[in-house]
Amino acid sequence: MRTTVDLDKRLLARVRARAEHAGLTVSQWLERAARRELDEASTKKPRAFRLITAGEGGLRPGFTWSHLDEQTEPSGGGR
Repeated sequence: MRTTVDLDKRLLARVRARAEHAGLTVSQWLERAARRELDEASTKKPRAFRLITAGEGGLRPGFTWSHLDEQTEPSGGGR
């Protein structure tokens, strides 16, 4: 499929150089790069983190874990 993409001149120069080095056309190189990025993003595990609390530990009064989950789940709209 044919499409148009606007790229910064310096970025396009780097893409052209990489594609040439790999023996590919710019389109082939961009397609491979897009597939790599999408494959990597779908297999990447979220980074684990440790919840650090202050004072006696636990959540602040009035907060519950279910309330916290509601606040962190993606909403229907958005970016």
